[in-house]
Amino acid sequence: MERNLLHHVLSAQWGEARYLSNAVSRTMEIQGDLSKQEVSIITGVRRCGKSSYLRQLAVSLSGNFAPILVEFDDPNLEGFRGQDFSQLISIWEELNPGDNRARIFLLDEIQNVEGWEKWVTQLAKDRSNKIIVTGSNSKMLSSELGTLLTGRHITHEMTPFSFSEVCNAFRREPRLHQSEENVAEQVYKLYSKFGGFPRAYVEKDTSVLPRYLADFLERDVIARHGARLSRPLKELIRVCCSSNTRLVNRSKIAKELGIKDDATVKRYMNWFAECYVFFEVKQFFASVRKQMRSQSKLYFIDPALAQQSTFSVMGTEGAFLENSVYLELRRRGYEIFYWKSEKSDSEVDFVARKAGNDLQAVQVSLTVVDEKTLDRELRGLSNISRELGIKDLLLITLADKERSIKFNGCDIRFVSFLNWAQ
Repeated sequence: MERNLLHHVLSAQWGEARYLSNAVSRTMEIQGDLSKQEVSIITGVRRCGKSSYLRQLAVSLSGNFAPILVEFDDPNLEGFRGQDFSQLISIWEELNPGDNRARIFLLDEIQNVEGWEKWVTQLAKDRSNKIIVTGSNSKMLSSELGTLLTGRHITHEMTPFSFSEVCNAFRREPRLHQSEENVAEQVYKLYSKFGGFPRAYVEKDTSVLPRYLADFLERDVIARHGARLSRPLKELIRVCCSSNTRLVNRSKIAKELGIKDDATVKRYMNWFAECYVFFEVKQFFASVRKQMRSQSKLYFIDPALAQQSTFSVMGTEGAFLENSVYLELRRRGYEIFYWKSEKSDSEVDFVARKAGNDLQAVQVSLTVVDEKTLDRELRGLSNISRELGIKDLLLITLADKERSIKFNGCDIRFVSFLNWAQ
């Protein structure tokens, strides 16, 4: 790559990082990795804030480390190849003469560089180097890099802003004193309209969300798997947006879209899952084989993304809340399933499992003022307790007062999402 251009890009990106590093604080715990030898990997959907977070890290760590920050989404770096890394280090040394601090490499959207894997692997052999890389494709980073590094990496998943993060940012804004309850209510009104993608939330602009979805489709799916698939993929993602938080019937979708079979639909949906557009949740069974064969429910990386990309308005408030609970459970490290009783017509929205913890059953409802709704939600929790022996039973509503009740011999906790998600 042309040396003068690379020199200019490095200088410009570092200057921009210093100006733009004062962004919404993220709650990732990556700094603990710096005492370890492994490469730190930050994966996540495009536009979720990985670049801003890397800038924050570069500036905050510059007191103890010599940060080498490179954002490979820059169009000026389009011709950058693996062999150019040695030149990059040489230019950095010219820009920072005599800097003997330990080096920390912060490499954003690294998958854009052909041959990056071997260079990062080689760089990691020097134990004085700290390396943090980001990328927008889960398969590329988790499987391909994982194979090369043979376990010498730690992976972190970044999502758009969580409810907790936007609450913390809201509290720091200059405003009249308000109660904690009012803060949470105001933030949720904004969050439920604009979602958590940084630009959409900060600029209060939902018009960017359909454009983001088109960008994910073109750059992460079609470009990787073949442009000839453009039309059915565009139609499929709109169907998936309309199916947010619901069961998906691949055979029905294939028939509606004129796709040859449900195996093809499954493959297409896997491509979207690879770049974190949505996640598939399977039914909870003791048998892993039954789990894998069960129908999936869909949950999007940002519920506002699904809402703004479909014409459907039915049940959007409840879907937003349920999707938000799913994302928070995922951020907390849970493996998540839904449950349907094989003995009754009972259902539970989430069965959450984490190593070293007991199973947790979670129902989600906007409100349980209606007695029939309350009975349905409580009955589902009491039945799952009886059939699976789960004792940790949780009913999350939008703003219910926190309390515990006895129902059919089970202790069930009521919590408000506004408190639980913080």
